Amino acid sequence: MPDTSTSLTAAVVPSPSTGQVLLTRAWLFQLLIAGPTFLTLGWGVWESYFYTWSSIYTLVAYLFNTFFSAGIVFIVLVQRKLPDASVRLTSNFEVVKSLLATIMWIWLVCDAIWHPRHYPYYPPDYDKDMQARRIVISILSIFVLLIFFYPSSLYTSYLAGHEDDPQPSSSSPGSPRRSGNGGRQQGGNGASEQTPLLGDEAV
Repeated sequence: MPDTSTSLTAAVVPSPSTGQVLLTRAWLFQLLIAGPTFLTLGWGVWESYFYTWSSIYTLVAYLFNTFFSAGIVFIVLVQRKLPDASVRLTSNFEVVKSLLATIMWIWLVCDAIWHPRHYPYYPPDYDKDMQARRIVISILSIFVLLIFFYPSSLYTSYLAGHEDDPQPSSSSPGSPRRSGNGGRQQGGNGASEQTPLLGDEAV
């Protein structure tokens, strides 16, 4: 009787080559999202610092979120220069990026709810309308995380978790043989923790 759980996992999780291509493309979109955010918030930091009309909260919000977005940009640039990074290291990078993006999203939603903007030159109801609009847009922006950050984190975590599974001993029938190149396994799907996730895949 076929193992339905294994078949279902194989159907859901992309093959290594497909996953590698999707992962590198996800990095591109992450960079396109975090890069302009970093530049915009960075400019806001300078404005808040040099102009007295900005509150301390505005400066702090811009400053911290600039660091968070800069962290995502930095990690993506490092990953593109490390095509031979291990699966475990790549998984850690993806988790950190997802964590930074999640913190920024939570801050965005909380800012929209508890820090409404005031528009003195518009009708009284304009403030409430704009606050409601900001709340809706902030909540809907979760789709950015669900599409461009969380899948790559889950995929690499899945691969890293399977690397931690115990491999058959060398005396077992059908067990993969170890070559002399640092213990990297050949002839099987298992991989050591130092096995590159991308290998020679173009980034």
